[in-house]
Amino acid sequence: MVLSPARAAEDDTRGRWGASEAACSSWSGSTASDTALMVTSYAVVWYDGFCRIGRMYKTGKAVHMEAHCWSQGDRATPVTLEASGNRMKASWNRGPATMLKRCS
Repeated sequence: MVLSPARAAEDDTRGRWGASEAACSSWSGSTASDTALMVTSYAVVWYDGFCRIGRMYKTGKAVHMEAHCWSQGDRATPVTLEASGNRMKASWNRGPATMLKRCS
């Protein structure tokens, strides 16, 4: 199923996610473990910078995005998010998955 960025608004991945309470409070970390991940209907923001969501599709519970990140010269960056309740597995630019929890 292909989703438009606006359809992501219905997705369980929207919100603020962090690997720890400290990460949930951080806006400017340099790694996945010390920076909160913000997901909106049109953008993802993490340690790698601000990225607008391009193409998106869903397989099972996983949402696969083509993110265009300003810090990378608007280069397409693959992002995969798989939420289950208050937990989410996030993979950025084909790197290892990071387990996150929804920030309160």
